[in-house]
Amino acid sequence: MTALADVPDIDTEDYEVPDAEEAREAWSIDSLGQAAWAMAKNRELALRQAEIRRIADDKIARWVAWRDREVAALQNGRTGRDFFEAHLAAYALRRRAEDEKRNKTLTLPFGTVSTKDTSKTPKWEVDEETLIPWLKERFPKLVVSTTTEKVDLKAAKTTFPSSGGEAWVGDSGETVPGITVTPGGVSASISLDLGGKS
Repeated sequence: MTALADVPDIDTEDYEVPDAEEAREAWSIDSLGQAAWAMAKNRELALRQAEIRRIADDKIARWVAWRDREVAALQNGRTGRDFFEAHLAAYALRRRAEDEKRNKTLTLPFGTVSTKDTSKTPKWEVDEETLIPWLKERFPKLVVSTTTEKVDLKAAKTTFPSSGGEAWVGDSGETVPGITVTPGGVSASISLDLGGKS
């Protein structure tokens, strides 16, 4: 049993960290009382930090929600950016269809609409959960393994012929599972000039 005289003094009222840099560097904790005082100060500072974060996060969340609402309204509305971009792309594609050699790019004072023919490069969509086990068994060189396994799509495109939405093994004609081939076409992309005034 510990005698009352053996209980250390943990009074935390009379300690201060000096203001002067040299004195702060020399300051140290030399007693249980100072340690308790330093822990209390540390806790107080942590609670103040948490309060500052909470207040700022509340304000930031309000601003972010406002920003997201306003940006979405300007993007998606009946006369938002999506509306204008769809009509600009349709117009550029109609012009290209009229004269493919001369009308690939529509240049306007506030940006350009570029069209691109991807009909010779169909897009491959890969279901890796289906394709990887099949490739590991039949064409293991087409599986690239870093931390997770991925399909070497460039090599797969040169290994498997494709048409009609599918890829197949050249020799046997067997359909490759997990690959969907979407034929290319003519697409349009818009680049805005955001410099200067409108």
